[in-house]
Amino acid sequence: MSNGEDSEFWNQVLQRFTAAQLKVAQLTTELNEVTQERDRLKRELELEKPEVKVKAEPAQQQYRVESASTGIQHQDCVDARKLQELEDGIIKAQDSYHKIEQKLRDNASMIQDLLDNNQRMRAERDAMQDQRDEYKEALRQAQSDLDKVRLERQVLSRQLPPIFSSPGSSTNITERTLQLGIQDVYQPRVASLEREVEELRNANSKLRNERDAFKDELESVRTKLDKVKLSKSSLSGQLRDLDIQARGGLRSRTSSIRIGGSQAGGPSSPNSTLSSVLHSEHQPLRTLPKIPSAAVLYDLTAEDKASEDNAPTPRPASSPVFPLPASRQKEISRFPLVHPSVALKDSENAFSRDFMTTVLGGSIQPLIVRVSKQGKISKKRDLNGYLCPGLDHNPWCPSIPGQHGYIFVGLGREKDAFRVPEEHNVFVGMKKKSKETRRFRYLGKYQAKRVDSLSRNEWLSLPAAMRTTYAKTTKEKTKDTRSVEAILKAYDDGELSVPCVQLQCIGFDAELYQAMVAEYAKPRDTALHHREWALKVINECLAKAGISMHDLDCICYTKGPGMGAPLQSVALVARTLSLLYEKPLVGVNHCVGHIEMGREITGAKNPIVLYVSGGNTQVIAYSRQCYRIFGETLDIAVGNCLDRFARVINLSNDPSPGYNIEQEAKKGQRLVSLPYATKGMDISLSGILTSIEALTYDKRYRPDGLARGPEDTDIITPADLCFSLQETVFSMLVEITERAMAHVGSKEVLIVGGVGCE
Repeated sequence: MSNGEDSEFWNQVLQRFTAAQLKVAQLTTELNEVTQERDRLKRELELEKPEVKVKAEPAQQQYRVESASTGIQHQDCVDARKLQELEDGIIKAQDSYHKIEQKLRDNASMIQDLLDNNQRMRAERDAMQDQRDEYKEALRQAQSDLDKVRLERQVLSRQLPPIFSSPGSSTNITERTLQLGIQDVYQPRVASLEREVEELRNANSKLRNERDAFKDELESVRTKLDKVKLSKSSLSGQLRDLDIQARGGLRSRTSSIRIGGSQAGGPSSPNSTLSSVLHSEHQPLRTLPKIPSAAVLYDLTAEDKASEDNAPTPRPASSPVFPLPASRQKEISRFPLVHPSVALKDSENAFSRDFMTTVLGGSIQPLIVRVSKQGKISKKRDLNGYLCPGLDHNPWCPSIPGQHGYIFVGLGREKDAFRVPEEHNVFVGMKKKSKETRRFRYLGKYQAKRVDSLSRNEWLSLPAAMRTTYAKTTKEKTKDTRSVEAILKAYDDGELSVPCVQLQCIGFDAELYQAMVAEYAKPRDTALHHREWALKVINECLAKAGISMHDLDCICYTKGPGMGAPLQSVALVARTLSLLYEKPLVGVNHCVGHIEMGREITGAKNPIVLYVSGGNTQVIAYSRQCYRIFGETLDIAVGNCLDRFARVINLSNDPSPGYNIEQEAKKGQRLVSLPYATKGMDISLSGILTSIEALTYDKRYRPDGLARGPEDTDIITPADLCFSLQETVFSMLVEITERAMAHVGSKEVLIVGGVGCE
């Protein structure tokens, strides 16, 4: 994070701190007013003691007076009981207030410690950066001195032959003595400079490591600060609720006391007054203490506009991405907060729809996913369905685990959905750029139920682009014959209304989330692996080639396409080396790099290239000054197909799924018929994957590969499926490659990519 972003972050913290102090002062004033009103009412009750006036009347009139006195005594007892309930409520509120006050003090102290620690680490980081710059400058100066010494040595070496070849020279300097002199003078200096350069390099590397450690510690501090903020917000909400309850209880009970006091104004006995009942309880009313100035409340109900950290803390659970109308917000604000019991990271909580279909089952298209054939994880968790709303079509949908919100469901076949409340796990589709794959974030377990449709004003408050998209969706799902513009106008005029479903978070399935994270491929781990091994591989390559970094002409790196995190880590290493050794930096296309390295190693002149990897399946040839694609997969890549099938039959990823499939295929004895889909020089692999997954549910399939008895001969084993998949897929690849060779007229084939080793 840059200095500008740091300043903006702390400015926001100070603003919220000031707003919280003002809120505390306001609450204190209101509490004092309530206390004064209670004391005033108490004084009024003491002044309104009823007096008994007894007159000498006949016996029948005396009996009526005694009956009235008994009724008044009963009313006084009721008023005393109500006051006792009021006092008990205030005592409970006071205890809760003290607990919250103590938590606020502790959290304020923790925040101050975190601020001090953050300031100290920033100062240390700045000092380390200055020291690193000094080391870099010293390293450049030492390198320059070393180059000068080498140049002088070359000059002296060129001057030696004329000296020894000149006739009549009176000098007695021999070649050996001159070489010894040069070595005595310059060799120690060269060795000293080389040692100094090496020390500076080591110091620079140490500084980088320390800087990375401080960055990690800073991220940890920020994560803790976010959690403290969330705790502050929760405590502030509880304090507001207690304040509202206390004020509401006081108003309702004081009104009843006033009514009781007015009715008790008739004749009664002095010994049965309300004052005597109150004094008999021996528990005087106490006032709530004032909030000390050290206790600070933070208002964190708004979304933080700063950039999110890699390991974010869940925000308050009542604020979806798009602002909700006040009535909708009030409806979900009464639901309790749900906090995940495990640490969440945005880099891990992001699953593709293909992966979810594989491990959970169901289709990859609908919002309401019904699982007919359970996947690996859904079998263990007994999941029969889940929801996958997208933020593009559902702006009121929650986007952070634990949030509540709404989705727009109820068109076409879904018109009766959730009229009876249902419970489902929810994965929200995050917004994406045009060329990116949409990722889905697990939010937790939700109760979905149908609520009132959107009003005309609520509809008009939505973004114009979203309203147009929803009109198109309405036309598709309801088969409406009107144009999109006419449907949109019907919504604008209130003729049509958007069906709405409320999502209330009721829990977070930590075991489901952890199982999906463990199963899903994590590019971040690949990036860490690249960072760990990059320098080791570079040093090993330089040692084998017998050269140094100064002998290189340029530094090349893979620019793309590929997974973002690994590409970024390698690009960082390449740029660092380019700056240190002042070498040109050249970005290389991933696919072209595979091809050119293969041509360099094999000596192929103009081959047909079969590029097969986890993300690519292409038949390529060089034509018209560039590489052109003659054939490719129409859906999924061959590497993706093999990886997903390996997960279906529970094959290990060590050392790779494709290698383990090949080892199992060697044991196969039966070729199972699978779809063979080629079209020209293109192939399709999704149908093969679907068919072979269906065979794992066949009654003949034996996961352990063993027959159940002597008569159980018609069986299918995992080895048979591996053998059939490998033979079918590789036959299709061979066929389209041969067609490309015939088309181009080439006799050479170059196989590149991760799957090429198989």
